[in-house]
Amino acid sequence: MILSYDYFLLFVIILKITYFISEFLLLRYKRLKIINHQNKDNKLLTKWSIINEDLLIMTEFCMFLLLCIIFRPGDRTIVINRNEKLIFFALGILGLTNLKYKLLVNPFL
Repeated sequence: MILSYDYFLLFVIILKITYFISEFLLLRYKRLKIINHQNKDNKLLTKWSIINEDLLIMTEFCMFLLLCIIFRPGDRTIVINRNEKLIFFALGILGLTNLKYKLLVNPFL
């Protein structure tokens, strides 16, 4: 069980790093397109955005599944190592970046 948990944790970390790189590249590509005033590759940008959104959904699902595995009910102590701390930190950053701030400012819009 521990070995499969470690592999799953490594998979989640790699998936999260892949998402962050993909998001960074997508934002950079959008910024360069705005600077250069090129609107030829809208299909590529749309497809890339969809893939990035799917990657986000997959990483969130895996991270929430990891939370359920770690905090499942039972008579055992919960030990959080460095890898789990990294995952929880990434989950917090991801949650803050994807938060709908408009709803916090005016929830009745």
